[in-house]
Parts: sequence; structure tokens; C-alpha cells
Amino acid sequence: MVNIDTSTLKCPYDDGEISRDGECRTCNRNFFDQELNQLDFRLDQPVTADRKDTIRPDPYPPPDESVFRPLTPKREPRVQSYSRHLNECLASHIPSPGSTDRILDFGCGDGVHREFCEQLGYEWIGIDVNSREASVLGDGRRLPFSAESFECVLSTAVLEHVNRPRLAVKEVTRVLKSGGKFIGTVASLEDFHGKSFFHHTHYGIYDLLRDAGLEINIISPYDIINHFPAVKWEGPLPQTRQLFPGVPEAVQLALGSPLYFLYRVWFALGGMIDQRDSKQIKFRARCALAGQFAFVADKNKE
Repeated sequence: MVNIDTSTLKCPYDDGEISRDGECRTCNRNFFDQELNQLDFRLDQPVTADRKDTIRPDPYPPPDESVFRPLTPKREPRVQSYSRHLNECLASHIPSPGSTDRILDFGCGDGVHREFCEQLGYEWIGIDVNSREASVLGDGRRLPFSAESFECVLSTAVLEHVNRPRLAVKEVTRVLKSGGKFIGTVASLEDFHGKSFFHHTHYGIYDLLRDAGLEINIISPYDIINHFPAVKWEGPLPQTRQLFPGVPEAVQLALGSPLYFLYRVWFALGGMIDQRDSKQIKFRARCALAGQFAFVADKNKE
């Protein structure tokens, strides 16, 4: 017997309702995997995506530059537990839930956000393509949920691993309720890892979210995996390890640290010379050299 509410689940092939035992009431497929003890909605045959893309005359539409700004806390911390991909600042933008609100952890991995989301008061639903900790297994490009099923969608360090990110974000928009929030992070200059496909610039994630019909609140460099020098004082980052494979960590740190030091000195001197422009210049440099970007977007109320 399926151990989650199936009322908002749907068949990824024909949009049919899913019964309590995991069977589609339209095509009679049963998605409950007895061996895994999970609902498994992963596709085993092609499906047609309803894209309905509009190609506008201007291939480079100007973005709203006001959304590119440093991420700041929205409220005081409400819980004590965070995860390696979700810091306190970004977590503060997750809205306080009502008594029955649900949050979708898109690409939940080993469920690192579950405790945090449940402490906030959400019903946590995790979906992943391959995880025993997920509520359901499924494909982010064809989410097995009905429209407007979630008050919030959280996705950290996932979109770079999706080979059709536009489809995935449009699916996120579809399952979000009107007024719901999509909050997450995506890789930019972070090194290639785990079959990552598309690492996004700040303009790239802006276009992705806007194309899906979302209203963007903020896009900001995300400092859990910091920008630029492929090295931080506490140790080399993966980029440095790739540049100098097999070199001892102490040597990697010695090779990368001078760049980081010069970078910090340069902007410190610039701030003393012209304080008016220093913050904006430094922020632009961080955007150009960001390891990841964080984003917060809304689905407009109709």
C-alpha cells in the first residue's frame, strides 16, 4: 500500500488519477515497486512534451536588472537545522506554511532538507530520479503531480543535472499553486560534477524562470560554493584539484591563494578610492565569477 496521499498524483503518460495501490485509473499501469517499496514514476518509454514556446523577435531581451542583487535574510531564523546546500539566508525566504501546506523538494537526493521543512511545518514531498529517501521516484521533466499541488518548491543544486531544464522549470510552475514560491540554487562556474549538463549564468537562470512564467524576486551569487579563485582560505575547491590533479592539498592551496588574495585586495582598494561604485562593481564581479546562483521566484496569482 502506498504510504503518501495519492490525491494529487497523476500518471506521467496520460495524466490519469492514481489509486491508493499506485495504479493509474486510466491506463491501469501500476507504479508501486514492491522491491523498492516506493512509487516509481520514472519513464520507461518516450512521452511528448507540450512545449508551446514562443520565439520573440529580440534574441536578447533586456532583463530587469533590479533582481540581480545580494541575497539578504528575509526574517529571523525559525529552525536550527539546515543542510549543506541550504544556508540560513536563503532558507529565510521560504514562506511560513499553513496547517496543510506542502513543499516539493525537487531533486531531493538523500532527503537532507526533510527535517528542516518539517520543522517549519510543511508536509515534505521529495522527488528524485534515484533515491531511497524520496517520497516518489520520477522525472523532473514530467512531474507526476496534478496542477497547483504545492505551496512551495525547493530545488538546490539540481537544475544543472537536468538535460531539459526549460521543461523542468515549466513543470515546477505547473505544480505550484498561484502565489506559490520557487526557491533554489543552480551551478554556474562550479566545476563539472555528477553528469551536470547546463551550468547557468545569472542571465541564463533569469531567462529560464521568466520563460516559465514566473515572477523573479531575486537572483544572487550563492556563497556556499564561493566565487572565483577556485580556492578559499580553508582549502582548495574542486576547480583547483582539477587544475593540479595529484598535487598535495597544501600545494594546491599555495597555488590558488595568491589569486584570491589579489582579488580581495583589488576590490578593497577600489572601495577606498570610490566608495560610491565599489559595492556595485564588486557585485558584478561576483556575478561573473559565481560558483552558484540562488534564486527566489513567485507564481503570480491569477
